[in-house]
Amino acid sequence: SLHRNWRMHHGQQQERSLSTTLSAQAHHWRFWKTYKHPLSLLLNGFKNAVGEAPLTQLEWSALRKGIEEDRITYYIAWQGERAVGVFSLCRTFSSFRCAPFGLFEDFYVLPDVRGTGVARVLAQYARTAVEGIGGKTLTVTCAECDREMYQSLGSTEPIGITLSQTL
Repeated sequence: SLHRNWRMHHGQQQERSLSTTLSAQAHHWRFWKTYKHPLSLLLNGFKNAVGEAPLTQLEWSALRKGIEEDRITYYIAWQGERAVGVFSLCRTFSSFRCAPFGLFEDFYVLPDVRGTGVARVLAQYARTAVEGIGGKTLTVTCAECDREMYQSLGSTEPIGITLSQTL
């Protein structure tokens, strides 16, 4: 199947499954200072799709710092040498479940590869990553228009309303 050609890049570990090759190579961060970095291209594609402006240099620097401080991890799906999908995972702790959990965000797949299974591979890998830290929950906040997609990927338990306050 097509998704046997996906590679996942992140942190420092390498994993393999029957349907997906998941690997990590630090060298893919070599373009950090450019807007041609695969993460920048995917995140700006995501921001464009939801009607937001692309990352500014200041935002890109702040994001890089967050990644370097291990506050957020981005996972990139590759088809050959092309980055085709991304999601981020923030690990935190739930006092409700008394266990770690992951916050699944920045989920984006390039339009021309949608429907090929890459979204399911990304979502499954997010679950695997959270389980790997002893997590019991993968949480996503989304716009109402995306609810059905996230439900089809397994996020079916409503947990209330998420609100935010800009500081």
